[in-house]
Amino acid sequence: MLAAHCAPDLLEAIVLNVNYVAAFLWVLLVLVIVFVVTLRCVFGLGSIMLEEIQWHIYGVGFVLAPSYALVADRHVRIDVLAERLPLRGRAWIELVGLVVFLIPFCVAVILEAIPSCCAPGSSTRSRRHPTACRIAGSRSR
Repeated sequence: MLAAHCAPDLLEAIVLNVNYVAAFLWVLLVLVIVFVVTLRCVFGLGSIMLEEIQWHIYGVGFVLAPSYALVADRHVRIDVLAERLPLRGRAWIELVGLVVFLIPFCVAVILEAIPSCCAPGSSTRSRRHPTACRIAGSRSR
């Protein structure tokens, strides 16, 4: 019985600690983006690998951020309405928000991700990379 009582606290601690560490991913993401832009605009070079790393860091950050927001109670809500309601009314708003918005969004993301996970060779992405920064006298790669 004691383990069932401690499980939510343990999960909350895990979510908070993982997200405190993952907060540094945003700093890493900014550094990677600055490096990619510098390579492209100053040196006329591009790196698909660095851009893939950029998207993976971005993805991990956005997968972890909602868990922190919910556990730390820092998610977006309409405070003008919520602050005037009793605790029970705010709980109903939270429940409706989760059922109407968060759960369908998660289902849609999963359903859209399944085809690319199951058939990675059938990607429709182009391997060509247009140079975003055109510098006078630089060549397109």
